[in-house]
Amino acid sequence: SEIAAVEDHIADATSRELNRRLYGPHPYARLVLGESSTVESLTREDLAAYHRRVCIPRNAVLAVVGPIRREALQALLDSTLSAWTTNGRAAPSRPQEFGVAVRVGQEIVHLQKKFQQGYLMIATLAPPVGSPDAPALKLASAMLGGGMSSRLFMTLRERYGLGYELAAVYPSKMETSKFVSYIGVDPSQLDAAYRLMM
Repeated sequence: SEIAAVEDHIADATSRELNRRLYGPHPYARLVLGESSTVESLTREDLAAYHRRVCIPRNAVLAVVGPIRREALQALLDSTLSAWTTNGRAAPSRPQEFGVAVRVGQEIVHLQKKFQQGYLMIATLAPPVGSPDAPALKLASAMLGGGMSSRLFMTLRERYGLGYELAAVYPSKMETSKFVSYIGVDPSQLDAAYRLMM
C-alpha cells in the first residue's frame, strides 16, 4: 500500500520520475520501498536468509547513551549478545558499484497526473559524497534552498509570491548523486517558476 501511495503524492510521484530519468538502470532510480511486483514475490525465507547473511556482529554498530557504568554495560552485553556470532559466515562483500552513465543535454518532461497543483523539479547529476566538491555543493544547496532565508525562498516565495513548498537538496550518495531544486506551485505558474529557478 505504501508503494501504491507514491502515485497519490505529487512530490513522491515527481521524484520517482526524476530518478528514473536521471539514473536509468542504476539502482538509485528505484524506490527504496521497492516495486509491487518484487515485494509481493518475497517470502519469509527470503527475508530470514538475508538477515542471517547480513545481520552479523561484524556488520553491527552499537551505540549506548545514558547513565550506565561501563561494568554494568559489559555485563548486560555479555548476558544478551554473547551468543550472537557469525557462525562461520563471512561478512557480505561491499555492494556492487554500478556506475552512472553521464547524460549530456537537457530533457524537459511533463507528467499529466490527477493533481490539482503543479510540481517542478530541476536536477542535474552531481559528484558522490567522497568528492572534494561535495562540501561546496552541500553549502550551495543550503544557501539556495535550505530554509526560509534561502535564496529560492526569498526570491520565489517572498518576492514573486510563487510556491508553497520549495527547496534545494544534494543527497549524500556513495556513487553519482544529484543536485535538485524543486517547487510546488499553481499549475498556471509553472512556466514562471521554471524561468526564475533557471
